[in-house]
Amino acid sequence: MNYYYHQQFGKTLVSILGGGAIFCLLMMVMLSSQASITLLLVSALLLVGAILFSSLTIAVDGTHLRWSFGPGLIHNQVPLDTIVDVAVTTTSLLEGWGIHLTRRGWHYSVSGNQAVVIRLKTGKRFLLGSDEPEKLASILQEHIPEEKKSFPDFEEGTPQG
Repeated sequence: MNYYYHQQFGKTLVSILGGGAIFCLLMMVMLSSQASITLLLVSALLLVGAILFSSLTIAVDGTHLRWSFGPGLIHNQVPLDTIVDVAVTTTSLLEGWGIHLTRRGWHYSVSGNQAVVIRLKTGKRFLLGSDEPEKLASILQEHIPEEKKSFPDFEEGTPQG
């Protein structure tokens, strides 16, 4: 049973990666055969990236927060009872899209600059990009027991501990 399920399509990311693949294929036609193999490999990598990061699906059920990219080959989950705080945040252009480590923890995103920063019992944090961050944060807040809410030292801009 899902309390929350949302899939966000990464229009800009797919357009950039797909456009790069098409550009490489066009250049392959115009250049020598030696460059063609390299351009074909680059084009294939860009297309694989476009497929793998075409969307971000986030689901909250009775026990876990789960997220996956594209067809689901890249996925992760955390038990809801390990989440101690959540906050809606805005990401910078430098924090970008995809999966990477930022000053605020691991960042998972395919589009836009809105996210939910989530802190776990261990102190680790991560960000989930979303085009409906308030709704996701609200659902997650419902699963945090009152005694765990509102840690005074939780500031989204501080480095991960």
